[in-house]
Amino acid sequence: MPQGKLRTPEVKVREFQEKLHQSAKANKRRRFHQLYDKVWAPWFLAVAWQRVRAKKGAPGPDGITIGQIEADGIDEFLRKLSQELRERTYRTGPTRRKYIPKPNGKLRPLGIPNVRDRVVQAAVLLVLEPIFEADLPDTAYGFRPGRDAHQALDAVGQHLLAGFTDVVDADLAAYFDTIPHGNLLKLVAERVVDRGILALIKQWLESPIVEPDVPPGSPGKSSPKGTPQGGVISPLLANIYHSCIPRIWNQWEKTKRLGGKFVSYADDFVIMLRPGQGRAAMYQLRHVCQRLALELSEEKTRVVDSRSESFKFLGFDIRKKRYPSGKQGPCVSPSAKAEQHLRDSVRKILNRRMCWRLVPEVVGETNATVRGWTQYFHYGQCYDTMRRVKFFTEQRLRKWLMRRRQKRGQGYTQYPTTHLYNALGLYRVPTHRLYATPHASGQEGTPRAGCGKTARPVR
Repeated sequence: MPQGKLRTPEVKVREFQEKLHQSAKANKRRRFHQLYDKVWAPWFLAVAWQRVRAKKGAPGPDGITIGQIEADGIDEFLRKLSQELRERTYRTGPTRRKYIPKPNGKLRPLGIPNVRDRVVQAAVLLVLEPIFEADLPDTAYGFRPGRDAHQALDAVGQHLLAGFTDVVDADLAAYFDTIPHGNLLKLVAERVVDRGILALIKQWLESPIVEPDVPPGSPGKSSPKGTPQGGVISPLLANIYHSCIPRIWNQWEKTKRLGGKFVSYADDFVIMLRPGQGRAAMYQLRHVCQRLALELSEEKTRVVDSRSESFKFLGFDIRKKRYPSGKQGPCVSPSAKAEQHLRDSVRKILNRRMCWRLVPEVVGETNATVRGWTQYFHYGQCYDTMRRVKFFTEQRLRKWLMRRRQKRGQGYTQYPTTHLYNALGLYRVPTHRLYATPHASGQEGTPRAGCGKTARPVR
């Protein structure tokens, strides 16, 4: 067979996923039985390993890193894992809990499984994702292939233009940690009845959590609810359960009469309604969440009339605005909180106590931070924000360079703007406008998605 005709594991997996997706899409009531044999297939595990390796994640409770597995031999590692799965002797290990700070000062809990468990989760994800992608609502944009936060913002802007100006800005309290295991497994079983697959998912859901303050080797504690953030398969499971909210909303008579347009990204979502319907929708949403054993965050959930005040969604301030031309349209701009988060990050890098570091190293770290933030927030009416960010970054770098040389002053003479960009290679924050001429729809210009790869929204 010619070399160009060889079917690599990646191609074989993609072809199988396409068949699964088309089958699930053609028959919404079909239930899939024989899938477990694909999980332990060498070509599936090979692709799963590449996905896990590409993310370069930290080790789990067993302390085994990706580098150690590579040193000991990937082929032998995958062979043993395939054998355990085939003989059904595979048992998941505990999950290591890690807390990372959030912009509001609180901590977000992450669950980090062992590398071997992440590989098996990735293999199961390769099987389940094309099936449930056929069922997830078009209003969901988080953790889905081919979708991002900018598309969710596009949908919000379109609904504002269509007159859905009352907004229930909703957020679920500790969503990933409160999903009931029993309800979630029932939802998965509506489509997948392969006992091997369901047994694996149940193992991961019931995996004990090892907190950071417990002694090494502790068995940890399990919980009857929650799918920890950090697991490879957790985003899909969270999306499956979250899709019940719009499903129930469209089934109940009281909520059907209210109508409403859903736009969601992970646990952050909005319901957009006609004027005057916001408070009634909030009341009904509480009942929907109670039925699903979920709780709305009282701190973040509120009803907003977008014609008179803005609401926050995915790190942006959004409202419906009347422009000087007299036409109305959505106004989407980076929130002050998101801008402050970037400023704090840049200050931490360009700290006066870090003047001993090499200039190329500091500039590179600054570029990575500012570029990632800019590529996400370069959207909508971001012009003024980007100008402020650009000026702030230049000023902080100049001051850091002057302190490094133990000199006083702002540094404009020693380090002019052209030197920062041409000689030091500072990333140039884009400050051009993203709007074309006004459209016939009445919008003051159509926002174009930000350049580059979409980053995780700052919330």
